[in-house]
Parts: sequence; C-alpha cells; structure tokens
Amino acid sequence: MTQFIMINLLIATMAITSCASFSGLGPQVVEKSKEARPPWVNGSDDSLAEEGDKLLYIKEQSHLKDLPLGVKDTQFQALQDSRDLLQKKVLDHIKTVSSESGISVVNNAQMTSTVADAVRTSHNEFARIQDIYYEKINDRSIEDKLEQDYYKVFVRVEYPKTQIDVLLKNISMKFSGSKLPDLGKIAGHLEKLEWKLYSH
Repeated sequence: MTQFIMINLLIATMAITSCASFSGLGPQVVEKSKEARPPWVNGSDDSLAEEGDKLLYIKEQSHLKDLPLGVKDTQFQALQDSRDLLQKKVLDHIKTVSSESGISVVNNAQMTSTVADAVRTSHNEFARIQDIYYEKINDRSIEDKLEQDYYKVFVRVEYPKTQIDVLLKNISMKFSGSKLPDLGKIAGHLEKLEWKLYSH
C-alpha cells in the first residue's frame, strides 16, 4: 500500500535554500527545497507520461499558505489524480479493443466498476511518490500583504509499466468470470494491442 512521506521528516531534512533577491514586482522565489529546480518539475501538466519503464505523473499546487499541510494535500491529490488518469487510460484501451474487435459494450457501468476496482488495487500497491519539491514565493504585485507569501509544491508519482500487462490480465479474468456476454467477449481480446495504452 502506498505510504505518504512523513511530513515532519520531509520538512526537517530538506536542503532549504533561501534566496535574497526581492528586486521588482511579481513572483520571486525566496526559498526552495533543493539547490536546483529538478527537471521533472517543468513537465507538470496533469497528464500521464512515459519515462523509460515507468508511467510518470506530476502534480503541482500553488498559493498554499501552510507548507506541511500543503505537501500532504499535494501528495494525496497526486496519488488520486494519477490513479484516475490510469483508470481512464485503461478504459480507453478497452474501448479501442472492443471497437476494433466489433464488440458492442452494453454494460458500461459494470465494465467501469470492474476496471476501477482493479486499477485501485494495482495503483495502491505499486504507485510510489518518488520526489517532492517546493518553492516559497513572494509576490509584491499582490496588494494584500498577507497574500504575498505562499508556497508551490510539486509531487512526482511513478507507476511501473510492467504492471500494465498484469493489470490487463486481471481485468480480463474478471470479465471472463462475468455473466455479462459483452464483457466475456472483450476478455478474449484484452491482452492484444497493449501498446495502444501508451500511444494516446
């Protein structure tokens, strides 16, 4: 089961770098958790991406006033959002397989429920928070001084692509055991065209 990084330990052990520059208006980074901004932070766009043998998801949250709570919430959202996106990818794959196999899916609700359960189990076991990065921002262009300082938090979640085949096989078995004929027909085709999961 995926475990959250301990917030107090995280904040205590991060190599915090303070930045002295306050010149000009607009957002300025005045503190950050690493000397250099990690390259993966620049890829945060709320989508699943491939990186080697992993599926990668980056979650960014901004204008956070409390750092420990902000980190904890961003971790939670990152895991939830990456799971939901993985579920959508799997459902899209199944719809592609059924369409190309000439199978008309009638029991969409049951199909979605079965996929959601399988994805949740796999994601909870294998998805991992691999890194966290934060910046403290001072924005003097904001009139309310109480709102000028806030945090941006980035969380990196990884899921092994090797588990996709296992996940599809588990779903196929569940479909095979279903009394619903349309799902039973899909089961025989599910392990084909796995690559399409990553191509759209």
